[in-house]
Amino acid sequence: NILPIRSNSVIPITTTNINRIDVTLYHVDLNSIASYSDVFRTLKNRDVEELESFWGTKIGQRSIYPNTELNKKTKVNVGFDRWIDDNQSGIFVATFTSDELDTDYWDPIPTQWFMVSNIGSQIYKGLDFTDILLTNFETLEPIQNGAVRIIAANNKTLFSESTDANGRLRVSNKFMSGSDGFAPKYIILSSSTDGTSILDASRISQKPRTLFGGKEKKHQTDVFITSDRNIYRIGDTIN
Repeated sequence: NILPIRSNSVIPITTTNINRIDVTLYHVDLNSIASYSDVFRTLKNRDVEELESFWGTKIGQRSIYPNTELNKKTKVNVGFDRWIDDNQSGIFVATFTSDELDTDYWDPIPTQWFMVSNIGSQIYKGLDFTDILLTNFETLEPIQNGAVRIIAANNKTLFSESTDANGRLRVSNKFMSGSDGFAPKYIILSSSTDGTSILDASRISQKPRTLFGGKEKKHQTDVFITSDRNIYRIGDTIN
């Protein structure tokens, strides 16, 4: 989940028959994420103890009291602006606990991982190269000099470079083909003005379900066909 860099960014939650929710926010530094195996996972109560003592920093905690009606869903928007600096890089995780949930030490608890970023990314992996394109979420303008870092499972930096004036960076697939501890684990995208986004590099090679099956590929060439816009309305001209 990605929250934009602007005020009043919120995460919506839904509760039923819960009168009090304790919200706790943690920050995990970028230098730790490759070694921390629980990133992007639903945490258990025991995992939160390990997070707080070893991997993350607690940066805020508060209680919220939904206006509940018996057996009816209640939606609440939870904001974190008071705790997060726009220039704070890394990844954040919020936990939502309540005595009314009656969870044990080994039970999973409601968890939300998120980043604060205006970086939009498109990644195209071909036979020899992987193209990374960065744009600003709000303006759709390319992000020039956006930092791209690929880190391995052993926390080694496999690749580090910046995007060009068009927000594009071409990465040789030799940096994406390691195995075991040298396999790429995360792609970290950052900008001095647009925040930080973290992508799971292990999923880059996975094909969308729509691409499975069909005819056998006869040529070792990938062609990407795009239009000038994402959406067209009746009467618009396609260029």
